[in-house]
Amino acid sequence: MKAKKSITYSQVGDNYETKDPIKKLFQQAARKTGQNLVKRGFTEVEDSRGESAYVWKQNDVFMASVIEGLGTKNLIADDTRKTTGKTYYDVIAHDTVATIINDLVTVGALPLVVHAYWAIEDNDWLYDTKRMTDLITGWKNACDLSGASWGGGETATMKQVVVKGVAEFGGSAIGIIKSKPITDKKIKGGRQNNFS
Repeated sequence: MKAKKSITYSQVGDNYETKDPIKKLFQQAARKTGQNLVKRGFTEVEDSRGESAYVWKQNDVFMASVIEGLGTKNLIADDTRKTTGKTYYDVIAHDTVATIINDLVTVGALPLVVHAYWAIEDNDWLYDTKRMTDLITGWKNACDLSGASWGGGETATMKQVVVKGVAEFGGSAIGIIKSKPITDKKIKGGRQNNFS
């Protein structure tokens, strides 16, 4: 029996030993900006820093925001299309919106607005009408399923930065928390959690 082959983050160019110290630096800098919310009548929920979504409040209302990316699943979709004729970009759109919204849900937020970010190498990528129709329809349908408004977005064209034929999908979202936010410090192992 063949042993299963595993792929590590470092094998795909994502080295956490290098990344983590940098992440700590920008988290320390970002933490200092929390006081800026106070000037506008808001306060941050400090426990949410470094979690899946950032939470702040005004009076009794909690809000959350997140930014997330899906990666390059389109390479698999494009290859599979050669065999099946289906673009699968409706599925990729659903995956991306779900990835963004799931991070909001982990802190107890209901999604209100989702923004799209699609990065491509050049505008040639946009000329495939079927692919673009599926991507746009899938994104819209995923927003409808989640109850969120598609607030707009950005399609960045980055020649010689993004590889030709590749599209990277991501976005951001804002949500509202109707009770209290969920943070890691409230989750305990071995017992039922009550977040109300």
